[in-house]
Amino acid sequence: MRAFQVGDNATWPAKIASTATALLGIRGAGKSNLARVMAEEAYASKIPVVIFDPVGNWYGIRAGKDGKPDGGLPFAIFGGRHGDVPLEAGSGQLIADTIVDTRLSCVIDMSHEDFSEGAKRRFLTVFVDRLFRRKQPETGWMLLILEEADDYAPQTAKGDMAACLGVFQKIVKRGRSRGLGVVLVTQRSAAINKDLLNMADTLVAFRTTASHDQKAVEGWIKYNSLSDAALASLSGLANGEAWVWSPHELGSFDRVRFRRMDTLDTGKTPDHLEGKLARPATLADVDVPALRERMADTIERAKAEDPKELRLQLAELKAELAKKPLMIRPGKVVEKPVLKDVQIKRLEALAVKMIAEAERHGKAIAMFWENQDEGWKAFLAALRAVANVPAPPPPRYPEKAFTTHGLHNSPLRPTNRPTNGDGTGQERMLAALAYWTRPLSRSELALLSIMSAGGGTFKTYLPQLLREGHVSVSDGLVSITEAGRKALSRPAEAVTFVSAAALQNRWRRELSAGGMKRIFDALVAAYPGWQTRTALGQASGMEATGGTFKTYFPKLARLGLVEVGRDGGVRARPELFLDLPPR
Repeated sequence: MRAFQVGDNATWPAKIASTATALLGIRGAGKSNLARVMAEEAYASKIPVVIFDPVGNWYGIRAGKDGKPDGGLPFAIFGGRHGDVPLEAGSGQLIADTIVDTRLSCVIDMSHEDFSEGAKRRFLTVFVDRLFRRKQPETGWMLLILEEADDYAPQTAKGDMAACLGVFQKIVKRGRSRGLGVVLVTQRSAAINKDLLNMADTLVAFRTTASHDQKAVEGWIKYNSLSDAALASLSGLANGEAWVWSPHELGSFDRVRFRRMDTLDTGKTPDHLEGKLARPATLADVDVPALRERMADTIERAKAEDPKELRLQLAELKAELAKKPLMIRPGKVVEKPVLKDVQIKRLEALAVKMIAEAERHGKAIAMFWENQDEGWKAFLAALRAVANVPAPPPPRYPEKAFTTHGLHNSPLRPTNRPTNGDGTGQERMLAALAYWTRPLSRSELALLSIMSAGGGTFKTYLPQLLREGHVSVSDGLVSITEAGRKALSRPAEAVTFVSAAALQNRWRRELSAGGMKRIFDALVAAYPGWQTRTALGQASGMEATGGTFKTYFPKLARLGLVEVGRDGGVRARPELFLDLPPR
C-alpha cells in the first residue's frame, strides 16, 4: 500500500490510518489542512474516510484547487448546504450501516442550524457506537476525522456529553483492533480530554501560543517520556509547520513542513483571492441515485427490525381483513349435551375450592420468597431433626480480619473463596471504589456491590463507611479514602468483579424466582439495544400485561438492574457490562 506523502520530504506509512492521531494548534496554523491531506492520501490508498464536520467546510474536498470538479474526490456528503442526502438527527445507525456495508467515503456535515449541540452529540454517540460494533478487521482500514474534537470529547463531561466522550474513548483505545483509525483536530489543546490525548499514538503540534494549551502538549510529551526541548519553539512555528511526536508508530520526533491540500480549501479565505472565496460551480460527481439505492437495502432492513414499522404493517393487515366479510358456510346445528346439570354444579363447587386453595398457597409462597433466608434455614433445621444430623459448627475466620472499627461490633470478614464478589457488603463496596479509581454514583456502587441503592442494606452500609472515614461523598458521587484503601485486606480485583460475565452471573444467583431470571436474561441478551415492555415480555415467555411480568419487572427495576429510556423503552443497566462512562 502506498505511503502518505504529507510533505515535500515527509512520508508516513499507510498504517497511520489505523492509529490515533491528534492535531493541535491555533486557528489558521494548518491543522485542517493536514487533516485534508491525510484524507486525500487515504482515499488514494483505497482507505475509506469519514469526516465529522460541525462547521460546514469540508465540501471543498469534492473540487480541485481551482474550484473545478475535475480535481475533486467523490466523497458523499450527508447534510449541510451541499449535501447529497439530507441528514436526520435519528439516522446515525442507518448511515453507519451504509458506510460499513459499502466502504463509503463521506462527509457528515452537521453545520445546519437545526442541529443543536445536543443533537450533534446524540447523533455522534449512536453513529460511532454502531460503526465500532459493525466494523470488522477483515474489511480493511477506515479513517475517522473529527473536527472541533474538544466539543465532543471535553476534559469533563456529564449526561449525553459523557456518553459521546465514552464512544470516542472506545474508538481511540480499541478501534485499532477493528481497523478503525481516528484523527482528532482541535485548536483548544487544554480543553480536549486528556485520557484521549494520552492514548494518541501520534501528536502533531502546530503553532501554539496560549500557556495552558502549551501545558497540554507538555503533558503528552512527559507522558511518553520525550524531550521537551521543542516546547519553546511552539509559539514561533510558521503556518503549515509542526512538531511531530510519534514514539512508536513513526519512530520519529521531527519538525515537519506539510504540503498544501490538493482539493479546494473552503475552510479559509485564500490569500491570492483577496477576500473572494473560490466556490466550486459543481462538485465532483457522486452517483446519488446509486447511493440512495444502496441505502435502500439498509433502510428496508432497519424497517424490518423496527417494532413501530411492524405495528404499522399489522394495523394495515387488520384494516384489510376488516374490509372483507367473514364467510361462514351455513350448516345444520345439532346440540348434544356433554355434561349433565348435576355434573356442572359439582365442577363449579370444585372450582370455587381450587381458587380458594390457590389463593391460600399463593400467599404462602409469596411469604416464603420474601423471607427465603429464614425459610431455607427452617427447612434445613427440620431435615436435620428428622435425620438426627447435628448442625455444622460456625465457620472460623482468621483473627486479622478486615474491619471497619466496630460496625455493629462485627468485623468485615474476608472470604478465602476465589469467586469475585463473595466478600462482605462493606468489603465489596470499598473494593469496587478502589478498583474503578474514580468516583461512583450511588446506583453504580450499589449494582457493582450486589445491592439495591434503595435497599436497607446499602442505606445502612454507606453511612457507616462515611462515619468511619473510609469513603467520602461529593456532588452525589462516592469516593474511597486512603483509610478505606488501607482497610481492604485483599487486592480490590480479588473482591470486586473484573468481568461482566461474573457480575451478571452473581446477580442472576441473587434473583429468587424463575420469572425474574428469564426477564433478566432477556435484558442481558438484548443489550445494548432498547426494547418495549411487550417485546421484553415475549422474549421472557410472558405477557407484558400479565400478572407475572407486572410482579417481577418492577422488582428488577427496584434492584437497579433496568434502565428506562425517555420513550419508555427498557434495557439492562450498562453497569452490568462494566460499561461505566468516564468522569
